[in-house]
Amino acid sequence: MPGARKTRIRRAAFSIIGLLLMARYAPAQAQLTIVSAADYTDFPLAPDSLVSIFASNIATGTFVATSQAPAPLPTSLGGVSATITDAAGNTLPIPLIAVTPGQINAVLPNGSQTGPAIVTVTSSIGAKISGNMTLYAVGPSLFTADETGGWLAAAQVVVTHADGSQTFMASVATCGNNLVWNGMTWSDCVPIPISLGSATDEVVLELYGTGIRGVSSVLALCPNCGYVPVTVGGLTVLYAGAQGAGGPGSFYGLDQINVVLPHYLAGSGVIPLMATVLAGYISGEGEGDDSNTVYIDIQ
Repeated sequence: MPGARKTRIRRAAFSIIGLLLMARYAPAQAQLTIVSAADYTDFPLAPDSLVSIFASNIATGTFVATSQAPAPLPTSLGGVSATITDAAGNTLPIPLIAVTPGQINAVLPNGSQTGPAIVTVTSSIGAKISGNMTLYAVGPSLFTADETGGWLAAAQVVVTHADGSQTFMASVATCGNNLVWNGMTWSDCVPIPISLGSATDEVVLELYGTGIRGVSSVLALCPNCGYVPVTVGGLTVLYAGAQGAGGPGSFYGLDQINVVLPHYLAGSGVIPLMATVLAGYISGEGEGDDSNTVYIDIQ
């Protein structure tokens, strides 16, 4: 991978780290609800992916891990711990990012066997709460700027010019603090149009998600959001894997997809994007999986 692209891959997704420290969406639960931290759905979920675990009376306050990759995350925060028992009967501790009275943000342990699994949380007062889930080899889901999982992408743009210089766009959305219905979802975000520049510019969209790193190099993003061959309507994917390649400066469980935005999309306006893992290309699985749909605005 050329040095410039490697540098792009290692840029931090600061806003996403903030999203993972918030508890906003699920009401208090008598039992555990385990969902992707990106789109708040429970299908599919994969090892080494970011999840949010909801229940009531988990902790007495808010506790946040201070670890930085590649140092390991703690398996206990504020007296709270969690384990996963996988389909093979293995029970593994779950690394914790943040704990609040109603939510845990965590990374499902790598090496867990795919299939039915049970997650058990031990609260700060010693109560045990369990919930069921299913693990898949990959579970692609994409973060959105408004934290709803269904509107504008949490993404950045890098434009490489013919002379080798680069222009960096830190976000593709501007968000406020109040949720309002924008005609598609509850959000307070408006798109920032992406200019595709001149014909000699290479425009790369950097999307952030989770559950992606288990996929092979064949992964397509399609403006029409369907299963398509990479050569027919698909977009060129430069990288799909762990953000920062999992090294220093990366964030636990966070994945990244770098995709080229072709010039024929100029003037498209707001378009949907979906990460599509094509059938037969998933390690350990024979079926394909789609991510949630996110949106960008092409000028």
